[in-house]
Amino acid sequence: MMSSEDANALARQHIEAINVDDFAKLGELLSPDFVDTSSLGEMPPGLEGVEQAHRMLRGGLPDVSFSIDEIIAEGDKVAVLATGRGTHNGNFIASITLVREAHHS
Repeated sequence: MMSSEDANALARQHIEAINVDDFAKLGELLSPDFVDTSSLGEMPPGLEGVEQAHRMLRGGLPDVSFSIDEIIAEGDKVAVLATGRGTHNGNFIASITLVREAHHS
C-alpha cells in the first residue's frame, strides 16, 4: 500500500503534468481504470478520458492552470481539491461566454 506521503506526491505530479499538457507523464501516473469525477461530464476511463477532458477545457481556456488547495490521502484513496484558473475565449460552456476569466474549484 502506498504511504500518504507518496500519494500526496503522486497527486502533485498529476496536477503538474496537467498544467504542462504532459500526457506521457500522466500515462505513467494513472492506472488504466482511473476515472475523472470532475464536472466535465462523462469521459472514458484512464488516460483517454483525461486527455479528452483536458483538450476540451484547453479549447475554451487556453491558459488554464491548476493549483492544489488540499490533498487528502488515506489508504489507497486520494482526494484532491484544486482550483483551475484561465481566460475564457468563448469556446467552452456557452453559458459563461461573457466571462473573460474563469475560476473553478
